Amino acid sequence: MEKQSVVLRLPKTLVDKVDEYKENKGFGTRTQTIFHLIQVALDHSTSRTIEIAKAIPCPKAIHPPLTHWASPFKFL
Repeated sequence: MEKQSVVLRLPKTLVDKVDEYKENKGFGTRTQTIFHLIQVALDHSTSRTIEIAKAIPCPKAIHPPLTHWASPFKFL
């Protein structure tokens, strides 16, 4: 497996929140915590997308009945 390095520049307030979350949940490193939070957000996003897709029905095609305005001209 190829390894890659990622450098993140985060505001100090966000780093403090990540560190607090790390301590509360018992993660060993800040990196583990950040990737855990990303995974949780992705899972939540995916499940939310599925919920929205189920809640919004796919619209059916609407074909209004022909009126005399839409019928061919009989006088031509």
